[in-house]
Amino acid sequence: AQQAANITALQTALALQQTASEAIISALTAQAANITTLHNQQTAFAANVTTLGNQQTVLVANITTLTNQQIALDANITSLQITVTNTIENISASDAAINLESAELQILDMNTALCSFSVMPPFRLQQSFFAPQLVDAVYFEILGFRYLAVANLQDKACRVVEINSTIYRYNQTSANFTVWQTIPTVAASSVTQFSISQEVYLTFNAGSNSTGSYENSKSEILIFNKISGKFDHLQYINSSTSAINTFNIGSSYFLCFATRSNGSLIYRFNSLSKRFDFWQQVSPAFARSSIPFLLNGDQYLLTGTTAYKANETLYFNPIADWQQNLSLIWSASIFSFNGITFLASANRANGSNYIIPSHIFIINHTSGGQLQLQFVQEIVGNGTILFSSFTFFGNMYLAMANLGENKGAMTKSSVYKLNATTIQFEVAHTFLATGVMGWEYFTMDGRPFLFLLQSQTATSCEADSYLYSLSTCF
Repeated sequence: AQQAANITALQTALALQQTASEAIISALTAQAANITTLHNQQTAFAANVTTLGNQQTVLVANITTLTNQQIALDANITSLQITVTNTIENISASDAAINLESAELQILDMNTALCSFSVMPPFRLQQSFFAPQLVDAVYFEILGFRYLAVANLQDKACRVVEINSTIYRYNQTSANFTVWQTIPTVAASSVTQFSISQEVYLTFNAGSNSTGSYENSKSEILIFNKISGKFDHLQYINSSTSAINTFNIGSSYFLCFATRSNGSLIYRFNSLSKRFDFWQQVSPAFARSSIPFLLNGDQYLLTGTTAYKANETLYFNPIADWQQNLSLIWSASIFSFNGITFLASANRANGSNYIIPSHIFIINHTSGGQLQLQFVQEIVGNGTILFSSFTFFGNMYLAMANLGENKGAMTKSSVYKLNATTIQFEVAHTFLATGVMGWEYFTMDGRPFLFLLQSQTATSCEADSYLYSLSTCF
């Protein structure tokens, strides 16, 4: 009986063991099926990776092709423009107009066709300039050489303003601008280049010194030395200035200095002494900028919120007070396009609020000889200190410099394109930068460039400023 019981128990255990074994075999079978499925998925994934790799190779090849096509287009456009310019000198006015229009249509057709599928960005970085608080720049050419002069406000510690500003010269071998000459300056925030009777001049303004004093501040005028290829001192203007502009009325040349205590001081070039003599003081109040402009053949000057007109003796008299329209103005840009004269008022702040609108106006000349402002639009900025205008490929652009409330914080600064139909400026491109103080647009060898002046970072008054070449798809 005991033996039978043991056999029964053993049989029961064997049955349970067989059931467990069958379960294990079933699980192993399912696992094998999963492994097979995973293997198939892995194979399919590898195939997809190969396919994507091939597609990426094709895409890179297409981008390279499009890039080469864009570069070729830029070269063709420059060649066409040079051909048109050279040809126009040898044909009649009527034929010139027909040929010019035909060439422009060809250029536009080529550009439209390529830009419709271009993957290139409108701006390509040409060179970066790491410098202490670069706040203004001007490009010019002399005797076949290309120069870029910049005004440096203060050192990288944001303390010392008695530092050198820099003149760069383009190096054909490196295809970059390299340091050519340094000029001792004091809180320089404005640099201006101009020519009179085949002589080339350069001016740097002077602000307050490192102690905050404006006493003994002297803005400097320099003249180009054709033998050394560098600029020599010509003359000092004994006044603290915030901006310098030049203009001429007929054969008379003038420099206008916006000062912090004496309004705008106008100096006239003396052809005998080859120096600038004091001519007139305009507006005794504080002037951050003085902008000369032409309208209907007459010379005007906007100092602060007051417009002045030059009379027959070349002296300026007030003609319009725009305090109501320009109450928050920090600086102004006046430019013309298609017969319309615009005034862009950069408004930095309203009390402690820096995110405020700046305003665009049209300056109208009334039948009674008066000037009136016609509101066009407002553009909201963040501590806007400057507008810079330029024309490119038949279009008008307006670059906005937003310094921000915190000068070292990242802030958006945009370039706007004028819609000729609506007469409104629309965003064409936006940059994210810190401490933007201004822009400089110029062409070199027929190629257009835009220089973004970035004055500081969150921790230093030394920052990169960027020189971009412009694509015709911009």
